[in-house]
Amino acid sequence: MNNVIGIIKFVIGQVFVVALDGSQRLLVAGERIYSGEEVVTGDNGAVSITLPDGRTLDLGRDSNWSGVAGVNNENTTSANNNSDVESLQSAIAQGEDPTQILEPTAAGNSDIGEAGDGGGSHTPVVLELTGQIVDPLVGYDTAGLTAGTASSSEENNPAGMALAASNAETTDSTTSPSVAITINGDGTVSFSFTKPPAGFDGNDITVANGTLSALTQDPNDPTHWSAVLTPRSDFEGEVVISVPDGSYTDENGTPGTGASSSITVDTLAPDAAISIDPITADNVVNADESNQTISVTGQVGADVHAGDIVAVTVGGQSYQTTVNADGNTWSVDVPGSVLAGNTAISASVTTSDAAGNSTTAHASRTYGVDTVAPEASITIDPVTTDNVINQAESTQPQTITGRVGNDVQVGDTVTVTVGGHSYQTTVTAADGGSMWSVSVPGSVLAGNSQIHAEVITSDEAGNSTTATADHNYTVDAVVPQASITIDPITGDDIINLAESNQPQSVTGRVGNDVQAGDTVTVTVGGQSYQTTVTTAADGSHIWSVSVPGSVLAGNSQIHAEVTTSDTAGNPTTATADHSYAVDTVAPEATITIDTITADNVVNAAESNQTINVTGQVSADVQAGDTVIVTVGNETYQTTVNTDGTTWNVGVPGSVLAGNSTVNATVTTVDAAGNTATANTSHGYEVDVTAPEAAISIDTITADNVINAAESGQTISVTGQVGANG
Repeated sequence: MNNVIGIIKFVIGQVFVVALDGSQRLLVAGERIYSGEEVVTGDNGAVSITLPDGRTLDLGRDSNWSGVAGVNNENTTSANNNSDVESLQSAIAQGEDPTQILEPTAAGNSDIGEAGDGGGSHTPVVLELTGQIVDPLVGYDTAGLTAGTASSSEENNPAGMALAASNAETTDSTTSPSVAITINGDGTVSFSFTKPPAGFDGNDITVANGTLSALTQDPNDPTHWSAVLTPRSDFEGEVVISVPDGSYTDENGTPGTGASSSITVDTLAPDAAISIDPITADNVVNADESNQTISVTGQVGADVHAGDIVAVTVGGQSYQTTVNADGNTWSVDVPGSVLAGNTAISASVTTSDAAGNSTTAHASRTYGVDTVAPEASITIDPVTTDNVINQAESTQPQTITGRVGNDVQVGDTVTVTVGGHSYQTTVTAADGGSMWSVSVPGSVLAGNSQIHAEVITSDEAGNSTTATADHNYTVDAVVPQASITIDPITGDDIINLAESNQPQSVTGRVGNDVQAGDTVTVTVGGQSYQTTVTTAADGSHIWSVSVPGSVLAGNSQIHAEVTTSDTAGNPTTATADHSYAVDTVAPEATITIDTITADNVVNAAESNQTINVTGQVSADVQAGDTVIVTVGNETYQTTVNTDGTTWNVGVPGSVLAGNSTVNATVTTVDAAGNTATANTSHGYEVDVTAPEAAISIDTITADNVINAAESGQTISVTGQVGANG
């Protein structure tokens, strides 16, 4: 083993030692420098080294020292070095701690206690317990030594080495040996005696809050012993190692001065907690998610901090991430296919405290996998009742309806597309299932002939299915043609008195696209009457409706309209108006009967003849009006003569002879058809008994002979008559 050429007393900044193989290590207080190694301070470092002869070597910035050229090594230092050293020495001389007022050391502790504690001043550091290096802080005791210890061998020769320098203080056999205890960061403990101890073993050492093992003397340096410190487990606090006064002697039996050293240890493992959030929003991996990368997330707690490693395992696959910067959450991407192939996930997080103690927390979560998509179906009802968009429907919104089935649920979205327009609605409950309806402008429907509908449904796992349907329809926005006419109201197109008192049949015709069964509405004044179109024998279409005569008599115009629709439902209405006359004022009439015969007596001779019965008419009676003559049970008809004032009719004299009264009636009608009837009667006498009579003829001429002269003259023929009485 190489010889020790110096022990580091304290370090400011970063100071390195370079070994023979070129490797370098960072120096800390208490560390040994071996033969062949070189100390390098660099731009910002300074170091104080205790030499084997008890003297102290101070190196400032930009210095290097290997011990080959002597303790001063003047060739390797500079004015800057001397300035650094002088600063250190001045601070110490003034009772100040150079580790507090000057640049910090590379490692060590700023609190080193009071000078003279436990037989010497020692540097507490933190042990390496878990394989991780914890950089300690170093402090330097700037207090003066206690009385009577001005030439302490601990200060001048902490390693207990033989002093070679001529200015080393001479000791004799009566000088008590002393020991310096150094607890290193790797858990090793060094015991450096000023003289080789006699009878020194583990029983001479006390350890508070830990144990020592492997106490061994350096075969190359009998003043140096080493051991391994094992702090108490799950402990956070100070471990103190002490060698009591008088627990050992030198080879002459002189009792040694004790010492103690302490180190703050932390073997108390930190707390850690981890949890896994639901894998997806519903903690179920569906078909879509199984084809994506899923961000698995979770929480951490207790002493876990940002940057700690989180390991996630799904099936046989492992994924690693770190705790997020917030120190509370973590996330890692896991292929959905891996998650879909399993139903459980585990995660662990490992955290370490400043002392290097580590703790691993574990968590697991189960989740569901459902990659079976639901089933869905959708249908579209006829667009309108006849599945045809007509002209009227094209001008107003139409309600498009349909049904859904299978796994489609109430509330699912239905999208209806007509041409380039889309309309959305939701599924609602209906008798016998679920349905949907949406309003679509008639103009949009009229511009197309097909409807596309689709419904999207999702199960509890989020698997979605889309069902679609297409429905064709017809557009017919061309209206049919229609016509209607009204016949004369009566034969003469005049409502007379008689017609006003009875229902009148109002008739007419329809044409073009009007069909049998179409409705005809007739309006007279404020009254309406409906009928339907019928087919006449000749194939034409006619209509007829009964209207009260009184209604017709109260007006003078009829309005009729017929409405017809084609197969698409396009309606057309045709109208017609017809004027008529009303005359309900009856004409006046009179009639008289002349004497039946010249003497108003029917005699025997007349009773055997046809007697011309005559009479007179007047007022509004007109030529041609009918006159009816009644004699007994016999009736005879004639008309008013062309003079418009007289009438006559032949009546058998025998009929007249069998009665004594003649009745006559005349009926006249005005232009409106109003009638007037006049009646009269006339009595007469009947005498059919012939009187007795006698007659004789005188001679024609005087001589009862017509001569030539008399034949040329008018001859008066005379005679004689006689009577019954």
